[in-house]
Amino acid sequence: METKEIVMIAKELEDVQRQLRAAGQGAPPVDALREELRDVTRLTLQDGVRGVIVEKFDESKANDGLVALEAFEDSISRFKDALRTAKDTRTLVQYEERALEALGNVEDAMAPQFPFEIPPKYARLPRLMGRATVECELRLNGSGRAKRGLLTLVLDGYNAPLTAGNFMDLVNKKFYDGMPIQRADGFVVQTGQPKGPAEGFVDPRTKRVRRIPLEVRVTGDRDPYYEATLEDLGIYNQPLQLPFNAMGTMAMAHTDGSPNSASSQFFWLLKDSELTPTGGNVLDGRYGVFGYVVEGADLLTELQVGDKIECMQVISGHQKFVPGDPKAPEVSFEGSS
Repeated sequence: METKEIVMIAKELEDVQRQLRAAGQGAPPVDALREELRDVTRLTLQDGVRGVIVEKFDESKANDGLVALEAFEDSISRFKDALRTAKDTRTLVQYEERALEALGNVEDAMAPQFPFEIPPKYARLPRLMGRATVECELRLNGSGRAKRGLLTLVLDGYNAPLTAGNFMDLVNKKFYDGMPIQRADGFVVQTGQPKGPAEGFVDPRTKRVRRIPLEVRVTGDRDPYYEATLEDLGIYNQPLQLPFNAMGTMAMAHTDGSPNSASSQFFWLLKDSELTPTGGNVLDGRYGVFGYVVEGADLLTELQVGDKIECMQVISGHQKFVPGDPKAPEVSFEGSS
């Protein structure tokens, strides 16, 4: 349930996001960001607003809501502190993602209902009805570089419930544990192709590869678009809720020309302002983004083919995961096989 107060705060954060997006990897617009964050703080703490938010918490979630609200206020304070020393936008994007995650948790305490309806034809697919956090432990192999590292990932089910839900389901199934890095070319780091002839995760109930539709949500729209690229829809240049705008942007891989062929392979973007300019690259609207690396993103530049994902585990957001309905009809769409 979106309230006027939450909408106003979210709008200011979206303005922050646009400022960061426009800057790419260059110097951050510090003065403009400070002004936006002052507005966020004013909206959160001004007389009566905090009380209105607290009053609208679901009775059973009131304690969680208070914790989330304090975490949100703390995330904004840390964002402000980071502005004093930031030399590029990469670090600031991580603070912005943490603030959005915390605001999402505040919304969860107020929201017994999801903001839009997922089409019934996808009832068989798992979904994430909110945000979740995943820890990814990596092992780097090879002479002189053997070490372990940790990534913290935020999955955004508010804007990509099926894509994030598919990934979270595979994490819960330990599908990625022990999986080697299969591509590391300076543009993306990719993994998720299982051993054997299968091109993705084989659903044990159907004995076939489970595929998910391309899912992209345009800023300002209530519902995501499914099964078609924005280029196919003739709206390629529209701003997205989940753009390729940061190092460690996570998206599902699919076969060229078949946007609905994604199953288990995913990639992390190695953001480059020339190859992937924010708002003008060839990836936005063609691949389904479902989350971001919020801690440890620099480690991605060290990964090579053959390095491994030791394990992944969900550390928050378990309650927002909904498994697919096994009694629902199998999903079919253009591009599936």
